[in-house]
Amino acid sequence: MAPIEGYWGHPTSTIDWCEENYITTKYIAEFWNTVSNLAMIIPSITGFYYAYHNKLHIRFMLCFLSIAFVGFGSWNFHMTLLYEMQLFDEIPMIWGSLILVYCLMIHYYPMLQENFYKNLMLKTILVTYGVLSLLTYLYLKTPILFQISYVILVTYMLYFTILLLKYRPCNKTVFYVGTIIYYFGAFLWMIDNFYCNQLQLFRQTNTILPFILNPLTQLHAWWHVFAGYGSYLHILFCTHSTYLATEKPLVFKFTWYVGLFEPMPNRIVITNQSNLHQSNDHHYNYQQQIPPPHLNKLPAGRQRNSDLEQPSSETDLNLDTNETINAISTAKQPLTQQNQSTYQSFADIADPVQNPHLFIHVASGQKISRPWQAYISDLDDFFERIYYYYRKSGFICIVVENILELLEVLLVVLFTVFFLHCIDYQVLFKKKLPDGHPTDTPLKITISDVLIPWNQIRLSSLEVFFLLFSAGFWFCKLGVAVHTILSNYAIRSFFIEALQIHDPLLYSWQEVQLRLINAQSQCLLRETHLDELAVHNRLLRRANYMIALINKGVLPIYFRVPLLGECIYLTSGLEFNFRILLFRGVFSLFDKNWKLRDEIKSPSERLECARRFSNRCLAVGLLNLLLLPMIFLWQSLYAFYTYVEAAKREPTLFALRTWSRYGRWFCRHFNELDHELDERLNRAYRPAARYMNSFRAPLLEILARFVQTIAAILLSVLIALTVYDEDVITVEHVLLLFTGLGAAIAISKAFLPDPEPNRWTFGELDAAILQHIHYRPHNHPPHTIQARNAMGNIFVYKSTTILEELLSPLIVPYILIRHLRSRSLEIIDFFRVYTLELADIGDVCTFSQFNFHQNGHRIFTNPEQQKNEHNQSVDQSMNTSRKNNAEVLPDDRNTTRNGKLELSLINFKLKNPKWQPPDLSQMQFIDLFTRQSCDDPGVPNLIIPDGRLQPTIAESKSTIDLCSPTTSTYPAFIETQPGSSSSIRPDNNKNQQRQSQMMTKTSQIGDSSTGMLESSDFGFSKTRRRLLQLRYGNTFSEQEKRDNQMALSSLYFHQMVSESQSSRQQSQNFSSPQHQQLSQSTSFSGQLTQGSRNNESMPLLRSDYDVRPAGGEYRNNFLEYDDDDDNGPYN
Repeated sequence: MAPIEGYWGHPTSTIDWCEENYITTKYIAEFWNTVSNLAMIIPSITGFYYAYHNKLHIRFMLCFLSIAFVGFGSWNFHMTLLYEMQLFDEIPMIWGSLILVYCLMIHYYPMLQENFYKNLMLKTILVTYGVLSLLTYLYLKTPILFQISYVILVTYMLYFTILLLKYRPCNKTVFYVGTIIYYFGAFLWMIDNFYCNQLQLFRQTNTILPFILNPLTQLHAWWHVFAGYGSYLHILFCTHSTYLATEKPLVFKFTWYVGLFEPMPNRIVITNQSNLHQSNDHHYNYQQQIPPPHLNKLPAGRQRNSDLEQPSSETDLNLDTNETINAISTAKQPLTQQNQSTYQSFADIADPVQNPHLFIHVASGQKISRPWQAYISDLDDFFERIYYYYRKSGFICIVVENILELLEVLLVVLFTVFFLHCIDYQVLFKKKLPDGHPTDTPLKITISDVLIPWNQIRLSSLEVFFLLFSAGFWFCKLGVAVHTILSNYAIRSFFIEALQIHDPLLYSWQEVQLRLINAQSQCLLRETHLDELAVHNRLLRRANYMIALINKGVLPIYFRVPLLGECIYLTSGLEFNFRILLFRGVFSLFDKNWKLRDEIKSPSERLECARRFSNRCLAVGLLNLLLLPMIFLWQSLYAFYTYVEAAKREPTLFALRTWSRYGRWFCRHFNELDHELDERLNRAYRPAARYMNSFRAPLLEILARFVQTIAAILLSVLIALTVYDEDVITVEHVLLLFTGLGAAIAISKAFLPDPEPNRWTFGELDAAILQHIHYRPHNHPPHTIQARNAMGNIFVYKSTTILEELLSPLIVPYILIRHLRSRSLEIIDFFRVYTLELADIGDVCTFSQFNFHQNGHRIFTNPEQQKNEHNQSVDQSMNTSRKNNAEVLPDDRNTTRNGKLELSLINFKLKNPKWQPPDLSQMQFIDLFTRQSCDDPGVPNLIIPDGRLQPTIAESKSTIDLCSPTTSTYPAFIETQPGSSSSIRPDNNKNQQRQSQMMTKTSQIGDSSTGMLESSDFGFSKTRRRLLQLRYGNTFSEQEKRDNQMALSSLYFHQMVSESQSSRQQSQNFSSPQHQQLSQSTSFSGQLTQGSRNNESMPLLRSDYDVRPAGGEYRNNFLEYDDDDDNGPYN
């Protein structure tokens, strides 16, 4: 609106809002924008009164006063439209936000309050920020500078409130209501700015609304209302959360006559002080928050002290009538010396999630004084920080890396603006003369001639928006970097004080882990037994779920694309959205880091949970669509700055291969750390590259030779002309021709065969790959195109990865909205079925416990016992399903594909030699399987310590299906009954064995396809022999020997799979009764028991039924798939 002079004279402010000036009264320029500030003044004055009356900390009083000052300043500004009053409005907004940021930071980081120098440094930084913002604004007088400064502070406040929401006790309702109200007001403010002309025209030509309702269109006034009340609720949220961690928990009392929440301290009076103060050594106070419930469970069989189970009757609570709070009582006797150093078990008195104000007594000598002790309340987060500190090689490397990342983002944005607006390309390309350059002198362009002064730069509104978004993104990264540096500084002190490690580069992770376990008492941990598996379960809680989701084919990453066929699509952006929806987000399936939401575990609420998850997928997908331009622009700029230089320097980079994200999850074991996976994949890179390069494409070779010849001719001529006269290089686009022709030659070489002859067969290369990645992505002979395509899904071109990441902002919203929503019920059922609740650890993936009784292949369980348990479980599940409308899950779906559970168990034991499996059958399986894998594959029979003969692989193989859970993948030498010992079934009919071997060899000669399969088997055997020769070498370290042992085990497994496929094909070719008899005699007979069952046999275990429900709520890809569908389910 054009300025109109009124009572206060001509407006001098730098901004004029959308409301018409001096329309309602001549004494107030913008009437509705003025009176709406009462919504800021009244709540803040009320909050200040109750804060002062209840003697809250002065910083919270200052927060309430700052909102009141903003309201008074905004009142005067909109009433006068004078520049001085504008400063009175905007400056209190900056300083009030700084005070609230200070409150949030010292609450989340207690060390900033306890340490005087750190607290002083924080205050200095915030005051400096406020002073610099003020001076800059006074000098430039540009409203956009104030808006940027305020948006930065609001972003910081939102970031720290989310941290409090996740890691500190708080009232979530107040946070959600305040955030929704505040940002809804900001949305109205933006509409008022962008559509001001339309709103003014509507008010002038209004024929729909009565004139008295025109104030409803004053959206800036509504911004005052919602922003004032939303800010008030955020201050209450911070105040309440802070006092939950002190001796005076707060309650919220609804005051109806002003419609406000008032903070009131909950006074807890302990009258049995005599028992607590019997000696000076037993002085206690309320100082420390109780840890999560799963950290305080007592060991099995241990009785809880009766004095701790019932609250003391002498505890006097002053509570509000509208909301009751359960307080902690104290024990009637002093705590023992042993209990003084550990967490007390108050978890069963009340749930800290529902009653987050609970506190425990700690000895005064044990008061938190070390920075790392503030993080042990969440052991998942604490162990992750320890591992992150170890992976990043210490504190200095972490600080430098975070600073350089911030500088990198800042330079990318600044360079982009500079190259777009600060260079005169007409002068640079000599299409015009520089300003002030005489026309009669030789033209020589300097750097200063092509630079455009800053005061001549004009940015469009779209560019300003992108700059503001980039600034917000950078300050978010700055907040994350500050948080990372502060937390790792605390972890550094933990490494030095508790672990006695000054330089993590000098130690392996196993050594760090061992010291962490030994330092359990110093960490004040209350777990019944902290071992290697417990540490990995916490570190890899979410990773184990992701491995299982990929292994089971639940996530929508398989697609059938026209012209491309079957594809697997998993990028960093899609994986990030999966983590937000499943694990990390505020609305994820996990209530805390360690706890799955209770409604997810309830079969009766599965449909409602699936509906909610579907809505969340829709919301996240729409958010991705909203942020699509910014994300796509950033990824394009990053790819341009990163790979254009590489294309000039090394064009063959794009023809190289790398492990895809899907490949990393496919090859990863349960409970395997990131650095262990990286080491395996790095060792497998060379054989994988040789394997993929061994496949020839004759048509591409012909085209590549043609392109190489033509490009070489042109490049040779240009080089000769340049040598003859160097001025040729100055001809337009000659350098571009040099670059393009060189790149064409380099790229065409990538499609030509290696000039060095290949000395390895496909089977040998396939075995060399499996030696390190341990899992085979296909069931085909290694020389076939199916095997190459399956390997290409996990070992892709670098150019393919770059293209997928560039297209990720466009494809991810489609996958989330179209495909992930349709699998909501499957995902909810997956987490419900495959979640195991452990008392000391929390909710973990079932497969991460290596439980053979429930998740092992049928070969490891008693057939009759399993059949009875299966029938009972199915009957019980059917009855439960009829009552709760729940889905029945067959037992076959409790196993993993590709033998992942068994190989993961062996890998974990080899990586952690000191770990003792809790189940005897696990130890027996590891010992016997590794022992068999170390036997020479050329020896007909395996000798075991008791002197009996163990059948070889060829003599004791069954119909093994790599992807079927109902068939065996290992010999039947393990009994899983508790307390049973391992038993190995001897084969008494040796003539029958020899006849079977001869028939097998005859079948191999007669069947060409079977012979192709044996090429892979030959590669497995040859590689195993080579590893056995090196296994006991003196030059190998213990870790290298364990890696060789794992390679032997994986090769042994895949050799069994290959031979079982050969046996199955032979059984199809030979249908005579004699061959059927031999096949039956040489197959597995299931799990053996003691006594007379040693010579019994059972039919081959193979699933011939489809377990899809009639309702079609499950997709087929959730089930185990057959050999004909090796790449998994496709949409």
